[in-house]
This record gives sequence, C-alpha cells and structure tokens, in this order.
Amino acid sequence: MRIMKTLEEALDFAIDAERISYDLYYQMALDAHNEHTRDLLFGFAAEEEAHKRKLELIKKNHTVSSFKNDHEVFIPVVYREHVRVSPDMGFDELLLFAIKLEDNSASFYLEMAKAHSNPDLKTFFTTMAREEGDHAKRFETIYNETFVRAKKSE
Repeated sequence: MRIMKTLEEALDFAIDAERISYDLYYQMALDAHNEHTRDLLFGFAAEEEAHKRKLELIKKNHTVSSFKNDHEVFIPVVYREHVRVSPDMGFDELLLFAIKLEDNSASFYLEMAKAHSNPDLKTFFTTMAREEGDHAKRFETIYNETFVRAKKSE
C-alpha cells in the first residue's frame, strides 16, 4: 500500500486518479447502448475533468506542505487495479468497478480532509468526498435500474 506524506504527492495522485476516472467514464459512455446512460456517463466524465482542474488549481496556489501531526494518507487498493480494466469487461462489471472506484475516492478525500489543519483545504476535500460519494450512489442507481430490475422481470 502506498503512503503519501506531502500535499504535493497526494495532489499528484488525485489528479492522475481523476484523469483515469475521466477516461473510464468517457469510454463507458461511448460504449453505452442507452442514450440516457450515455449522457449520464458523459456528465460523470465532465465532473471528473472539473475535479482534476480544481485539484490542479489547489496544487498551483498552495504551498507544498507535510500533513499535520505526521498524518499520512493511504491510497485505496482499487486505484492500483484501475489501470487493469479490461476492454472485454461487460457494462455491468464496469459499473460495479466504478462504484468501488468512487467509494474509494470518497474515502481518499476524507483522509485528505483529516490530514489538514487548513480550513479551506479541509472544506475542499470534504466537498470532493461528498461529490465522489454522490457519484457512487448514482452509479448504483444505474446498475440497479439496468441489471437488477432486468433480472427481476425475467
């Protein structure tokens, strides 16, 4: 498990994770058969791109520092698996993966919020955690509406 000790290191990781999420959701949108789902996935991709830009701004405008009280931020394991998403994965598998990815992103940003005494950074990372948690819930809804309901009606 990777451990980060500085804001710069954590921001670099988060920026890369948001880029990877953007790429995943954009590709999922291109592969989606339902127009509503496609539009929703393009929207998720746009939100991840916006997150990346916000993180880049934080990196540009804040002095690089260590975390408070020797606090370290741990990277959730799912991020290492993320680069191994297979092109032959079904849409259902990709949705389940996206749920796990977003849940882990929320946990990561909560850890980032705990690691800072700067109130602006705490607020920023808490907001990012909430938004990523909302993404997970929305992916769960898509999964349930697309796959769980379909199985029940069979």
